[in-house]
Amino acid sequence: MNTGNVLLGAGLAFLAAGLYGFVGLRMGRRVFENPEERLAWNAFRTWWLALAAVTALGALPSVAAVLGVRELWLFLSFTIFNLFGTCLALWGLLYYLVFLFTGNRRTLWPLAGFYLLFFFGLLAYIFYSGPAGLEERAFSVAIRYERPISGIYLILVLLFLVLPQIIASLAYFRLFFRVREPDLRYRIAVVSWAIIMWFGLGLLAPLVGLSRLEWWPLASRGIGLLAALAIYFAYFPPIAVQRRLDATITN
Repeated sequence: MNTGNVLLGAGLAFLAAGLYGFVGLRMGRRVFENPEERLAWNAFRTWWLALAAVTALGALPSVAAVLGVRELWLFLSFTIFNLFGTCLALWGLLYYLVFLFTGNRRTLWPLAGFYLLFFFGLLAYIFYSGPAGLEERAFSVAIRYERPISGIYLILVLLFLVLPQIIASLAYFRLFFRVREPDLRYRIAVVSWAIIMWFGLGLLAPLVGLSRLEWWPLASRGIGLLAALAIYFAYFPPIAVQRRLDATITN
């Protein structure tokens, strides 16, 4: 095991988790009088906070392996909690995007039910795949399965994971052409395309073989960091951007 690479991967994961958590906590300062808007915003915060937890949790197995802890049940527990957190995060993001486009909360519980079923489906598939031990990767240590997911099943899982968010982001971007306020257009464009690029590359990478390259885990982590920063600055613009938006409104 290349301990240096594994610790580098874990360190970047903890850095990303810290950024995601900061964004989620920072967004807690916004106040909404409308209860439906507040609910949607809290769902968006759930995405960031759950993503922070999932990212940090995903790095713990590598740290455990470096410390000599290699019990399979522990790694399997990390994986199960990680899957639940991922489904929770995706539910929060998708509900928020759908609410932005539709303006109502009718999809709250249907989406929650969908992701709960999706979690149990992933859980069943993990045990069906047969956890058999651990394997060392370029920047991490992960579970090795007797029947790893591949082919059409891998494509279906990827589609269920990221395609709804991509479609919802594209629908949200349509609002760009309906509003005239520069600050709203700026926010819509940045948020929608940051999510589209983030999730789109996550979908594309396994399909074209990028995910098999040794450097891809680091590149993927970097893409996530850039997307998170872009979305953060969409809601809390830097002073230079804010001045430009204010000048556009004045003109």
